[in-house]
Amino acid sequence: MYNNVNGNIGNYLEISFDNKGILSGKFSCCNAFQGYNGILHGGITSSIIDASMAKCLMGHGILGYTGRLDIRYIKPVTVTSPLIIRCTITESYKELYKIKAELTQKQSKKFYVTAKASFYKINGSSGYN
Repeated sequence: MYNNVNGNIGNYLEISFDNKGILSGKFSCCNAFQGYNGILHGGITSSIIDASMAKCLMGHGILGYTGRLDIRYIKPVTVTSPLIIRCTITESYKELYKIKAELTQKQSKKFYVTAKASFYKINGSSGYN
């Protein structure tokens, strides 16, 4: 299934931040990432979300690791068009950061996948607070 993939998931992810600190990203899919014919593998989807959330923290100067990741798969994601992802830090308490993510395709207003996560700050990284 993954034979033709060079590098890691992050190499296929383009991100930017708006003036409110919200991460927006685009992930370019390819057939190597499919599970069922034409459908993005759920494990790849979760990796994209987790990587995007970590990059959202890094954009705020925080290094963190995933403590919990809850994903809701609403609609199948195809490998034929890029994914659009948005991540936002929703809460922070000392060493704990809560992040939400929403994934769509083709500039759709409907979500294909949503996620919530808790990340723990790695000691020594700068803070968001």
